[in-house]
Amino acid sequence: MGELVTVSGIITPPEYPPLIPETWQGLPRRNDLPQFCREYKRVVWAQLRDLHERGAGGAKVAEWHSRAVDYLIRGIFDATDKEHWRPSPPGPGGFAVVALGGYGRDELNPHSDLDLMFVHRGRITPFVEAVTESILYSLWDSGFQLGYSVRNMEDVRTQAAGDQTVLSSLLDARLVLGDQTLWNELDSGVILRLLQGRGDEFIRQKLEEADARRQRFGGSVYVLEPHVKMGEGGLRDLHLASWVARARFGVHSFHQMMMLGLLSQREWEEIESNRGFMLEVRNELHYLADKKDDRLTFAWQNRISERHFQHAPENNGRQKPVERFMRRYYLSARAIVRLSRMIVERCTFHRAPKERRPSYRIDEHFRVFRGALTISDYHLFLRRPELLMQAFLLAAKHNVPLYSYMREGIVSLLDEWSAAVEPVRGQVGRMFLELLRDPSEGAAQAFETLHELGVLVRLIPEFGNIAGLHIHDLYHVYTVDVHTVRAVNHLKALLRGAHADREPLLTAVARELKDPGVLLLGMLLHDVGKGFGAGHSERGASWAPAVVERLGMDPEVADDLAFLIRDHLIMSHNAQRRDINDDELIAGFAQQVGSPERLRMLYCLTYADISNVGPDLWNEWKSMLLRELYRKTLDMMTSGANALQRLEKAQQAREKVIATLSRHYPVENVKRFVSRLDRSTVLDAGATETFRFYRLWSLVRDGRTAIRFRRNLPKGCTRVFIACKDRPGLLAMIAEVLAANGVNVLDANIVTTRDGIVLNSFRVAAPRGGALVDQRIQERIGRELFSMMDGEIAPGELYRRKEKYLDNGRRDAPAPEVKVEIDTAASRDFTVVDLRSPDRTGVLYQASRVFFESGMLIELARVTTEGAEAHDAFYVRDRETGLKVTDPGRLDSLRVKLSDELTRFVHGAA
Repeated sequence: MGELVTVSGIITPPEYPPLIPETWQGLPRRNDLPQFCREYKRVVWAQLRDLHERGAGGAKVAEWHSRAVDYLIRGIFDATDKEHWRPSPPGPGGFAVVALGGYGRDELNPHSDLDLMFVHRGRITPFVEAVTESILYSLWDSGFQLGYSVRNMEDVRTQAAGDQTVLSSLLDARLVLGDQTLWNELDSGVILRLLQGRGDEFIRQKLEEADARRQRFGGSVYVLEPHVKMGEGGLRDLHLASWVARARFGVHSFHQMMMLGLLSQREWEEIESNRGFMLEVRNELHYLADKKDDRLTFAWQNRISERHFQHAPENNGRQKPVERFMRRYYLSARAIVRLSRMIVERCTFHRAPKERRPSYRIDEHFRVFRGALTISDYHLFLRRPELLMQAFLLAAKHNVPLYSYMREGIVSLLDEWSAAVEPVRGQVGRMFLELLRDPSEGAAQAFETLHELGVLVRLIPEFGNIAGLHIHDLYHVYTVDVHTVRAVNHLKALLRGAHADREPLLTAVARELKDPGVLLLGMLLHDVGKGFGAGHSERGASWAPAVVERLGMDPEVADDLAFLIRDHLIMSHNAQRRDINDDELIAGFAQQVGSPERLRMLYCLTYADISNVGPDLWNEWKSMLLRELYRKTLDMMTSGANALQRLEKAQQAREKVIATLSRHYPVENVKRFVSRLDRSTVLDAGATETFRFYRLWSLVRDGRTAIRFRRNLPKGCTRVFIACKDRPGLLAMIAEVLAANGVNVLDANIVTTRDGIVLNSFRVAAPRGGALVDQRIQERIGRELFSMMDGEIAPGELYRRKEKYLDNGRRDAPAPEVKVEIDTAASRDFTVVDLRSPDRTGVLYQASRVFFESGMLIELARVTTEGAEAHDAFYVRDRETGLKVTDPGRLDSLRVKLSDELTRFVHGAA
């Protein structure tokens, strides 16, 4: 096999494709061909990988892989032809090897499948059989994954006419070798004729398939682990656009679309740039996995970012390499969605049923054409820059999208428009505020387009800091800019009453606002300081005066706007991690907010912010906490809420509970129950939970322990109520039993009555998610908790026994650091410990164990789960003295021990 040395050295510098001699010298006999091909692939693929690592570009490397396979197939054909058919080889007349799929598109990635079609006339001849067999077996032996078919022309015609999948595969067909006349007949005589007769139906089916595909792979550009090929914004969206253009106009490439006038040169260049990036990412995934792997998992995201972004400009340490890489990915995917949809729209726009797409003139410049807003000449945007904002206002008013050519015209003129707008910036600013304040659905759609086309960043440059910014965790589903725009539109929906059924109080509060524009602008700017490291809220607030001036707003609103940006997290923090039944906390919060109008805006902003970070983050529990915090704070602001008034309100609430419960239970017992409550948490829980707590309290007065499970299938969780006599380490015991059974605690509320009974309420999920409906697990939790309380199981023993069987999530998922903060000012009687850690089964157990070992008693716990993070707050006091812990040395020791123990646990569990 000395001839194998001829394979090496065949790759030329990166600016040129690999060149394989079409006639190999010294080829081995046909029986030795597979071994030769394996060596060829090993050497050539290694050189192509080297070119990839040297930055040759995704599209080039994919094309060179295709060329290398071309040369390999041609070489196999030549070796077979010359040896098998000497001295008179029949040659490839009436026979062709055709590349399909990614190979046909010249988009062959390192481990992509090869799709081949062997086409011949009439019956299969010995020549066709021998050559086909030789090529297939040589490629298989070389390690290629093959999809192939052997068809004559009539087979192709018949199958393509009856099967959309076959027809789709032919759209990317390319001749590798063989009879040019046969290929021409296939290309124009079969494919184009089939499309001419059924192009509309073909396009309709492909668009339906695309919608189903996108939903199957996440339904959004911003999924946490996107599929580079099949996900929204992936390569398949570009393939779809090219298929539609081929079916409509017969073009084979994006370059041909440009030559035809379907694309401008700028649009073509943007497509090629983003296509090249996606192919580069896909090449890298294949190399890292050493197989075909197209999902950009968290593990691969980190690996790719380390390779390509580790030595990129550090952005002053503000962003991690993985966040810079994913920002680039999402911006590219977003551009692909916009451009591919633009092509599809241009190819199908005039084919839509006219009765569904109205056309009419609006004024001398604008008209609605087939259901989309257009302008007589989009260069008017440079001569009269205010017309650009007028276009968005008209689109909102008429509830129509912008016509595709006008959209792309806006993108192409943005740089010039930004300079031209200065003389009329005040007018444009007022028009922008008009669009921002408009709560209609049309305005929401127009606002999304304003962002999508890049106009929003030109109006508010500060927003550019978060464009495409990706927060690498399991909590933030969307990039920061998309989250923000969605939150703004969520507020618009609230203002127009779209959520009145689900959130009646929030809807009423939103409608009481004096100027919703301040709230909406605060929502738009609440995260603009992100991407600069710590202190993003303060940084964003410092930009408020400049934005107010630029938009021509009353300077007095700058303070309110700065407040919303700087303090947009304080309401959720206080509601979820503090005791909202503490009058001192309410008073401090009211003072920090300052006015009922600010409170109303902050309440609405907090709701929209939480609702749009990720799915299921807004739930019944958070809604109740924020609602109560709002009501109590507003009450204190408007009535003064002096001590006497607070006592009167508390007494009224108690009397209401007594009257309600006394209809079903002995009045003396009910009064005794209410008198034991030193907090209003139970009173605020609603009638159903108040009944449940009373029944539990009645059962455990004689020292027993009561456990009740109440499943809430619509919410995908189960409520666990545990009532018993208080004892040292109680929460640690309960948490250990739940953790040992794989039950994940989503939130917790713990109340201790004056007679020493602890009423625990946990919202939990089953080991694999969803409501805890398994009766066996529920019964086991009860048995094990009773055994632990009776001293039959030592603390820690149960968890150690079952720990290795617990599923603690994915090992490659991004996990936040453990953070412990201790607050001695939040409560007069307790030390408050805030804990943030990755959400793992057993975190609550580990934390409560550390408190117990540190001699502290947990009086109140607020446990919440946000995405992949546990955000817990514990109100603690000294177990011996019952006093608040303030000693700095002891608190530092607690902080270190919590951080060390939980970090060790989390990394061990992960």
